[in-house]
Amino acid sequence: MSEMDDDQPPTPKEISDTRSEAQETTSPRPAERTSEHQVPQFFGWKGPLPPPQALAAFDDVVENGAERVFKQFENEGNHRRKMERLHLTAQVQDLRLGKMLAFVFVMSMIGTAIYAISSGYPTLAGILGGGVLTSVVWAFVRIASDGNPEVKQDT
Repeated sequence: MSEMDDDQPPTPKEISDTRSEAQETTSPRPAERTSEHQVPQFFGWKGPLPPPQALAAFDDVVENGAERVFKQFENEGNHRRKMERLHLTAQVQDLRLGKMLAFVFVMSMIGTAIYAISSGYPTLAGILGGGVLTSVVWAFVRIASDGNPEVKQDT
C-alpha cells in the first residue's frame, strides 16, 4: 500500500491494491479450504399432540409451553364438539320444519281436492288428490329404501 496524505482521498488504484492485499492474506489456500454442507431437517409428528421431546422443547422456549399446547388442544376439541352440536341441531330443526311444511301442504291439497269434489270438479280433485298422494308415497318409499331424505343427483 502506498503512503497517503491525510487530506487527499485514496485513488482507485490504491483501493484496488489494498483489496488484493487483503484477499491474499485472508483467502485460504486450496488445500486448506473446507466444504460445508447444510442438510435441511424436518421435525414433525402425526396425531393431534407432539411427542414428549417436542413438549419439553416448548417448555424450554416459552414458559409453560407444554401446558399451553395442551390447553390449546383442549380448547380446539371443545370448539369442534360445540360446532358439531350446533350443526346437528340445525339439521334436526331443518328436518322438523320440512316435515311440518310438508304436512301443511298435503293437508291444504287434500282440503282443496275435497272442496273441488263438493263444487263439481271431480277431474281437478282427482289430479290434486292423486298428485299429492303419489308425491307422499314416493317420498316415503324413497326414504325407506335408502334411509336418506336428501335428494340424490344422477351423475
